[in-house]
Amino acid sequence: MEAFDGSLKLKEITIKGFRGYGRKEVAFDLSSPVTLLVGNNRSGKSSTLNAIEWAIYGNKIAKKEYIEERNRWLIRNRNCDSCQVELALQSESGKITVFRELGTERKRRTENFYLVNQEGKRVDQEETLWSALGMEPKDFASSAYLHQEVIRDILTVDPRIRKSALDRLLGVSELRNLHEAFDKIKAKDFEKRVDKIYQELEERIALRAERYREEMEEAISEGKNLGLTKDDYSESVFKDRCASTLERLGSLAQRSRIGEINISSPRDLSGFQDFSDQVKKALVKVRSENPQIKSQKHLIERKTELDAALGEYFSALKEIDKLRKSREELEKRGNLEKLRSRHQELSRREAELKKEMEMKNSRINVINETIAYLERLKGDENLQEKMACPSCEQDIVPAQILQLLYRRKEETREALGNLDDERAEVEAEKRELQKIMAKLEKLESNLLPQAEENRDERVREIGQLLGREIKKDEDPEKLVRDHVEEIDRKLERIKNTLERYNRDIYEVEESLKYVHIIVRYLTAKKKSKKVEGIKKSQEWNETNRHRDLLYAELDHLDKVMEAVGEALREISEERLSQAREGIIEIYRDLLERPDFDAIEIDPRDYDVYAVKGSERERLISLFNQGDMNCAALAIFLALAGGKTKRGPSFLILDDPTQSLDATQKTRLARVLGKAAESSQILLATMDEEFVEALKREIPKIKKVYRFVDWDPQEGPNVTQE
Repeated sequence: MEAFDGSLKLKEITIKGFRGYGRKEVAFDLSSPVTLLVGNNRSGKSSTLNAIEWAIYGNKIAKKEYIEERNRWLIRNRNCDSCQVELALQSESGKITVFRELGTERKRRTENFYLVNQEGKRVDQEETLWSALGMEPKDFASSAYLHQEVIRDILTVDPRIRKSALDRLLGVSELRNLHEAFDKIKAKDFEKRVDKIYQELEERIALRAERYREEMEEAISEGKNLGLTKDDYSESVFKDRCASTLERLGSLAQRSRIGEINISSPRDLSGFQDFSDQVKKALVKVRSENPQIKSQKHLIERKTELDAALGEYFSALKEIDKLRKSREELEKRGNLEKLRSRHQELSRREAELKKEMEMKNSRINVINETIAYLERLKGDENLQEKMACPSCEQDIVPAQILQLLYRRKEETREALGNLDDERAEVEAEKRELQKIMAKLEKLESNLLPQAEENRDERVREIGQLLGREIKKDEDPEKLVRDHVEEIDRKLERIKNTLERYNRDIYEVEESLKYVHIIVRYLTAKKKSKKVEGIKKSQEWNETNRHRDLLYAELDHLDKVMEAVGEALREISEERLSQAREGIIEIYRDLLERPDFDAIEIDPRDYDVYAVKGSERERLISLFNQGDMNCAALAIFLALAGGKTKRGPSFLILDDPTQSLDATQKTRLARVLGKAAESSQILLATMDEEFVEALKREIPKIKKVYRFVDWDPQEGPNVTQE
C-alpha cells in the first residue's frame, strides 16, 4: 500500500459525560501509528470511538440509514448534566483542535461547537472541518470507521444496502443519488401533467367566459322586470342614474334636516361599490334622524305612559272596590260598634257561666263526700233505721238519704254539662267575633286608607302626565281618553307624512338597485372580454413558448440520466479496478482457500464473487460467516486504505474479529500491520487472542489502553500498558 499524502491524523482526545463516560474526565494519546483499546463488553471502548465521530460530525452520524444502532442513540450520560469531547487532529501544517459540548439549560437542550485551526483562529462552521477531512458524515461512517454493520452490509443479500455501502467506500454515493433522482423523473408523466394543466386552464377560461355571459343575461332579465331597456346598459346611463340617485337623496336629507350629504358620483364602475355603501349609510341616517320619526316616537311613548298610568288607576279602583265588598260581607252581623257590644255581652255571660259552674262543682264535692260517708255505713244493720245526722243532728234514715244524694249528683252533673256546652258556644262566638272585628279594624284603619291613597297617587300621576291638576269632581279616565284620542290624531297625520317620506326613500333604493343591475351587466361584460382575450395575450404566447422549451428539456432528460449513469459506471469500474489487486492481496493474506484464490466485485450490481481461473461463484452462497467476514475486511481495507483511499489518514476499527478463528485473527493482525504503514490505526477489541497477535505482528509503535471496572457514575477505568 502506498504512503498517504499527509492528510489529517488523530493526535489526542479528552472525553467527559459522553455515553459510557461519566463525570470523570479521561484523556487518550492517539498519536501512535497503532492504538489499541482493550476491554470487555460495556467497558467504554465503543464510546471512545463514537466520541471521535461525534466531535467531528455531531448528531449527523446518529442516523439509522448509516448505522442501525445509531437510531435514537443516547449521547449524554444520564448521570451527567453535560458532555464534552475535545479532539486534536494533526496535519502537516499544524494542529486542529475540535471542541463539541451538549448540555441542558432550563430543561432545554443546548449544543456548542467550534474548532481552532492551524493558525490559531476559532471557526464555528462544522463544514470547514468536513472539507479538511474530505469526507461527509455518511462516508465517514463506512469508509473510515469499520463497524460490524459495515462488514455485514458489504456482503448482504439486499442489493440496495450492499450498493449503498460500496458506493460510500468508492466515493460515488452522491453520483448514485443524482442518477436515482434523474431516474425518478418521468418525462412522459411531466408532459401529461403539463397537457392536463393546459386543458384545465382552457376549460376554466371557457367556463369563466360562459359564467360571465350568463351573468349578463341574468342582469338583462332582472332589469327587464324593472323596466330597463338594452340602451340602459351603458356607462353614460350608469353615471346619469348615479347623479339622479344623489339628487333624490339630497332632497330627502334637506327634508329630514340632517344636513348636506357629502357623496360624490363614481367616475367609473370600480367606484360604484363604495358609492353604493355610502348611499345606503346615508339612507339609514335619513330614516333614523327624521324629525317626524322622532315626534312619532315621542307620541307613542307618551301614549304608552298614559295607558300604563290609566291601567294602574283602574287597578287602584278595583282594589278599593274589592276591599269595600269585603267590609260589606264582614258587616252582615253588624258594624264594628255592634260587634263590640255583642262581644261584651258574651264576655259577661261567659263570666256568669263560669261562676255558676264553680258553684255546681262545689256542691258535687259535698255530695261526693256525703255519699262516701254513707256508703261506709252500708255494712251497718241499722242503715234503715233513723239516726242523727252528723252535721245538723236531725233524724235521718241513711238509706233514704243515700238514694236522694245519688239523684242529686246525677242532676248536678247534667246541669254542669249543659252549662259547659253553653260556655263552649259563647267562646266559639267570641272567637268568631274577634276575627271579624280584627279584619274590620284592619280594613278601616289600614287597607282601605292605603288603597284610597294609592288611587289618589295614581290620579296625581295622571295629572303630571297631562300637565295639570285633576280636581275631585273630574274623571281621570275621561281626561286620559280625550288626550289619547288627540295623540292618535297626531300619529295618524305623522303616519301619512312618513308614508310619503318612505316612498321617497324607496325610490332612492330602487334607483340604486337599477344602477346595481347596470353595473353587474357592464362588469360581467368587461370580465368576459378580458377572459376571452387571455389566449390572445402575450403572456399566453410566452407560456406556450416555455411549454415547448420544457418539452424539449424533457426530451434531453433521458440523455442526461444516461450520461450520469455512464459516469457512475466508469468511476466505479475505475476505482474497483484500482482496488482489485489490493482486495485480492488482502483476501489472500486473510484466507487460504485452494478452491477460490481471489474475489472480485461486479461493477454493475456490486455482487461479490469467489473466483479461481474461469470459475466464478457468488460468495454469499458459498462461504461460511468467518470467511465472508474476511472477504468483507479485505474489501474495506483495500478501498479505505489503498490507492482509492479518500479522506483522513486514519482507520477506526470496532471489534473486527467476530466469527474469525485463531489463524484468521493472526492473518488479520499481519494485514493491519501492513495497513499501518500508510494509515494510522485505532482499534477496539475484547479479543485477548487477537491483542496478542497484534502485538506480535505489528512492528510499528503501539499504545495499548485497557478498560476495566466501568462505573455508571464515573465511567470507564482506563490504564495504559
